[in-house]
Amino acid sequence: MTTYKTLHGKKIKYLSSDPPASVGEGQVWYNSAETEYKTSVLVAAWTSGGNMGTARGRMGCAGTQTAALSGGGGNPGKISFTEEYNGSSWSEQNDLNTTRSYTAGFGIQTAAVVVGGFVPPVQATSEEYDGTSYTEGNDLGTARYALSASGTLTAGLVFGGTDDGFVAHTEEYDGTSYSEQNNLSATKAYMAGFGTQTASLAVSGQLSNNSVPVNVELYDGTSWTETANLNTSRTNHAGAGTTASGMIFGGLANARGGQGAPSTALVEAWDGTSWTETSNLATARFVIGGSGTSATSMLAFGGRTAPPTGSFTTATEEFSEAGVIKTISDS
Repeated sequence: MTTYKTLHGKKIKYLSSDPPASVGEGQVWYNSAETEYKTSVLVAAWTSGGNMGTARGRMGCAGTQTAALSGGGGNPGKISFTEEYNGSSWSEQNDLNTTRSYTAGFGIQTAAVVVGGFVPPVQATSEEYDGTSYTEGNDLGTARYALSASGTLTAGLVFGGTDDGFVAHTEEYDGTSYSEQNNLSATKAYMAGFGTQTASLAVSGQLSNNSVPVNVELYDGTSWTETANLNTSRTNHAGAGTTASGMIFGGLANARGGQGAPSTALVEAWDGTSWTETSNLATARFVIGGSGTSATSMLAFGGRTAPPTGSFTTATEEFSEAGVIKTISDS
């Protein structure tokens, strides 16, 4: 077997110590102090974070990996609890004014909106969170639950969902009120959505005929157009990031109406052009929560382990990509 010592035409650096993993990525060098050949490789993985205080799913989510927000949800009864994540643990905060599940959320931890949901009845309610408490604002134009959302407190986007009949409605939020925009290409609910008000993705989900497509739609601030499909269709999943770098995870894969199929741990990363499968969640689950800023920094939390009677979980997982220095065998 050819070794690095006998390769011709390739110069290998001779170093007394290892460079930082991020600097050495893709390179090979000889560490003279340890008399070892080494390289740095990029490792993508989910690791355990601090558990939520209350097991739940179907919640409104906002924020980043180290500053996340979870509002409302169900376990299976509807709850109003709000929790904040600081990068290591969750803490209980002031409750929503209206208890509901299957809500959507957008914004950051200290300036967020939790909107829509189901009590019953179906809700058009929109509440703004300032990092301490909620204030009720103007309602959605169309009441709905199992909806998706993206954007910020002053530039939000809400799309899809069901009012006991699936809808394609899209509404923009300006920090005060909602205004109707061009519809999705089809009536759809239980999607993952992420991005900004002028650049968002609506990912997979369930159609009104109960099919679960792989299609993904891109919103450009005016209208929706089809973009690259997912590798695996799913519903009741989560997603976060931007239209340049995002991720979706968990859900129910290829489930007609989300009934009777196992939950999934599958994860797909978006690079602005296409979807690539990456490291799976440790715990397969659906109606899961998620937050994050890119495909290299994600938080997955809560959810339900399996339909129709699986338990709700408090599990939190953090996704990251980092360079790791590895020793290369020389024989």
